[in-house]
Amino acid sequence: MSKGFLHHIELYVSNLKRSIDFWGWFLDEMGYEPFQEWESGRNWRLGEMYIVFVQAETRFLDIPYQGTSGS
Repeated sequence: MSKGFLHHIELYVSNLKRSIDFWGWFLDEMGYEPFQEWESGRNWRLGEMYIVFVQAETRFLDIPYQGTSGS
């Protein structure tokens, strides 16, 4: 395996349909191809790399995201 290679990225989203609508065209433009789709998720792949969007469970939707370490 080469250094810096990502195998996959898995993103849990608050609204799966909106996330797919927002990111889908961009992934297509970047050369990713739709690969799998299921009730709570969808992914695109480019070679061995893939990006996954998964609908977050309802119990996690009210937890605010913190993008920094807070330090």
